[in-house]
Amino acid sequence: MTTALLLRELLRRLVLPPGGPMLLMLAGFLIVRRRRRVGGGLLAIGFLSLWLLATPWVAERLLLALQTEPVLDLTQPSGAQAVVILGGGVRLLAAEYGGDAPSDDSLRRIAFGAYVAKRTGTPILVSGGAVTGGTALASTMKQFLERDFNAPVRWAESTSLDTHQNAVFSAALLRDAQIQRVILVTSADHMRRAAAEFRATGLQVVAAPTGVVTVGQPRPLTWLPSASALRDSQLALYEILGEWVRLLRFAAGAN
Repeated sequence: MTTALLLRELLRRLVLPPGGPMLLMLAGFLIVRRRRRVGGGLLAIGFLSLWLLATPWVAERLLLALQTEPVLDLTQPSGAQAVVILGGGVRLLAAEYGGDAPSDDSLRRIAFGAYVAKRTGTPILVSGGAVTGGTALASTMKQFLERDFNAPVRWAESTSLDTHQNAVFSAALLRDAQIQRVILVTSADHMRRAAAEFRATGLQVVAAPTGVVTVGQPRPLTWLPSASALRDSQLALYEILGEWVRLLRFAAGAN
């Protein structure tokens, strides 16, 4: 992992939940004796924000706010010439596979990408580098797609380390193959940012989000915290911050 990626991961853990709210509570605890109101306020804000972000109701609203791209309608012709599947993480040295394996998020994308490719008859490109070391994620995804999903991969982009690079490096491969329109497969919470990055390269994008949150899904004990809801909130907030960074980078490039 490069220094820049290590710094980004450090900031992610310190700013996003649970790290951010916990740091607020720690700051409040440290100063509450000297400045009771300020310290008490920080303790309350940290606790309340951690509680709310860990509730299914808040997590669902954050995820829904990111789902701006429609679900892929496979009954309608897309005109796409390739299916692009973005990596969503890796499990290093997965014991049951005897080596690196796609994370749960990556497996969800792989499964849906293989389904879309078979339904549309379009070739597959996988994208993802070795962010945390080990084998490039694209190579691992290719192995799983061909071995376990019987879905051949034509292109493997294996040097990208973030979504921006996913788009730039994948677009270069596709341009060489004279491909202009793609079906983009990634998680629903990631799709808005990913689609914008790919469109910025000049590619035409048909969104194919997976893991879509549906309004009205039953949410028992919706105001009680859970670990899964806290993770969903963290993912959603990360995507929101990532979108801000993308817009800032675009604004800086436009000036």
